[in-house]
Order: sequence, then structure tokens, then C-alpha cells
Amino acid sequence: PQRLRPDDQHILAGLQATIISCTENLERFRFNDAAKDLHEFVWRQFCDWYIEAAKSVFAGDDALASSQTNQIMHYVFARALQMLHPLIPFITEELWHGMGYGAAEDSIAFAAWPQKLPDLSTWGVSEATVAYVEQKHDLIRIGRTLRADYNIAPSVKVRYIIRPENKKIAALLVADRDSIAALLRVEALEIDAAFKPPRLMPNGLNKLGAIFMPLEELIDVSDATKRLSEQLEKANSDLAAVNKKLLNAAFMRKAPAEVIALQQSRQKELLEKGDKLRRLLAVLSGQES
Repeated sequence: PQRLRPDDQHILAGLQATIISCTENLERFRFNDAAKDLHEFVWRQFCDWYIEAAKSVFAGDDALASSQTNQIMHYVFARALQMLHPLIPFITEELWHGMGYGAAEDSIAFAAWPQKLPDLSTWGVSEATVAYVEQKHDLIRIGRTLRADYNIAPSVKVRYIIRPENKKIAALLVADRDSIAALLRVEALEIDAAFKPPRLMPNGLNKLGAIFMPLEELIDVSDATKRLSEQLEKANSDLAAVNKKLLNAAFMRKAPAEVIALQQSRQKELLEKGDKLRRLLAVLSGQES
């Protein structure tokens, strides 16, 4: 087969880890832990990330890449169904037959339990690439948060600029551009190591580099400033009320420890919220310069 895409390597590494943990948990009758592992893998890694990224491959014109991605998707899903079967037997049996993984007279209950591969590197899976994909997912989450911060609807396609941390990362991002663009739902994606924003711009940072989201034509600056200012005023008011409680000697003496801890947690949450809102407002004020 051709060289595995980064997303393919990541899902196979995730499958390997899940086979190991799920097998151990079921053997020790830790059904709740097995269910958590499978939920994380099937719902988060496979559905949220792998299937979404695969859509750009299927929409492309590389028939070999599309075929290989399809094979990996079925390989992973079949084994996920086998691991899920002890926990949700009926629907997994239906899906097993519906996907054509077994003959009509067969049952998933008698299929061989998934075995871990002795060495993922024989499949072309690199630890460095798997780590890169983890960071890519984090960078995409940051990009999605920038959109949410300014109330930009998920249906609206935006433009992002990624400034890579170094040349090696830049090469990885350029080769992986279609996957990143699909997961970010972009109008345009630029990867520019020399990018310097002309004005204050929504951005975030991780190990791969910085991601920027230009706001031009996306929002009404006046309306957004009003909305965020109102949220900041509310956060400040709530914080003042919490501070008043925590500075009240009688409250601190009489209140149960868990109530005090709840107020302290609320205080921290409001401080962080206020800091974030002030940063967002600072970016908006920079749009008018």
C-alpha cells in the first residue's frame, strides 16, 4: 500500500491502544472502564476526527488514497464493533451484518477477538506522526474556539492563517493541508512562516505554531463589542458578589467546606472569564485602527 496518511497512522495507533486497554479491562471485569475507553475511541477519535478528515480524501481525485482510507476505515470499524459487542450486543450484531463483515449464518459473538499488532511500525505508523496529529487536533480546537469566541456560526466558512513553528512543521502542515482545511471548515487556509498580522487579530498558539483568524467581513465590530462588554459587566458583577462572600468572616466561619470550595472555584472561573473577555475586546478595538 502507499504511505499511510498522518490521520491513518493516528487512528491505527488509537485502535492498538484501545485493543490493549479494552481487553485488559474486560478480562478484569472492569466493564465501566472498558466502556469509557471505547467511547473515547469510537466517538471521539474515530467519528469526531477520523471520519471527518476522511471526507476530504473521498472528495479528492486520488483513487488510491481513497481506496486505502476506505479499507482502514472498515478495518477499524469492524474491530470496534467486536470490542463493543459484549457491552451493546444487539446493535453491534445488526451493524456487523449490515456492513457485510460476516455471513448471514455467522454471529459477531463468535468472531475472533481483535489482536494487537506486534509492531505498528511494520504498518508504517510512526510515533512522531501520531504525536503530530495530536497537536494538529489541538490546533484545530484552538481555531474552532476563535470562531466561537466571536459568535461566528459553524456554517460560515472563515479564513485562517497558520504560522508554523519551524520548517519541518511547515512541511507537515503543507502536506496535510486538505485534512486541516476540512476539519476547520475554511474558506481559505494559508500556511505562512513569515506571517505578521497587520493589526491585532484573534489567534492561538500550540507546539505546531500560531493560528490566526482575520475578522474582516465576518462580524459587525460594534455589535460584537457591545455583546462582549455586556458579558464582561455581568462577569464583574458576579465576581464582586463572590468576593463579598469570601471576604465575609461569618460566611467563612460557618459555611461548610464544600460550599466555600465551590465559591472559590467560581471566583477562579469568573477571573478567567473576565481576562478572556478583556482580551477579546482588545482585539476588537484593534480592528478600528
